[in-house]
Amino acid sequence: MSNPEIAAQVIPYVAEATGFESHEIRLDQTFFGDLGGESLDYNDLSFRLEKHFGTRIPVEQLESMSDIAVRAGRVTPEGLETMRQKYPFLDVASFERDPRARWLANLVTVEAIVRMVEYYLAKQQAE
Repeated sequence: MSNPEIAAQVIPYVAEATGFESHEIRLDQTFFGDLGGESLDYNDLSFRLEKHFGTRIPVEQLESMSDIAVRAGRVTPEGLETMRQKYPFLDVASFERDPRARWLANLVTVEAIVRMVEYYLAKQQAE
């Protein structure tokens, strides 16, 4: 499936989890900020995506990113490298300009969720 096909399938679930209509959801919106999603909403989204796509899609790992090294409120260079390796579907390049830890949640955009689904579907097909 291509990204637009996956996005068309993911967006209704994002809308349902956040209380919006599908036509109101844009790929650049942040789940926790723009859409007002909370942890329970995110867990619900994870469950629904896994059921829909029939594969484990651990979106919850984006919620905490507890394995990212932070020092003095900023993601360290090592933390940025961990992000690149462990979360290849995130837009780390834009985050590098201002790697304050408090901005980590802004990386969880609708587009990042779509790319994550795409990543895990490709990984499943490769196995």
